Amino acid sequence: MKQTRRILTRTSSFIFFALTLAFAFLPVAASADEASDLQAKINQRNTDIQSLEKEIKDYQSQIATLNGQESTLTSAIQTLTLTEKK
Repeated sequence: MKQTRRILTRTSSFIFFALTLAFAFLPVAASADEASDLQAKINQRNTDIQSLEKEIKDYQSQIATLNGQESTLTSAIQTLTLTEKK
């Protein structure tokens, strides 16, 4: 009887200890999942930012080209206007 009671006490103590450890580490595992999810979102945002920066550079290049064409066209119009007045 005492032997059985001692075994039950040890077994229940072990189960209690194991459950305590399991519940103690659950928040750490959940936190690690949240951290990896956040890191994935950060990485995606950085990729999006790089893509947008490239797009901005492309637009700036197109604007510079158009500004050059505008100068050429303005000069051509002024030349034609002067020629017409003669």
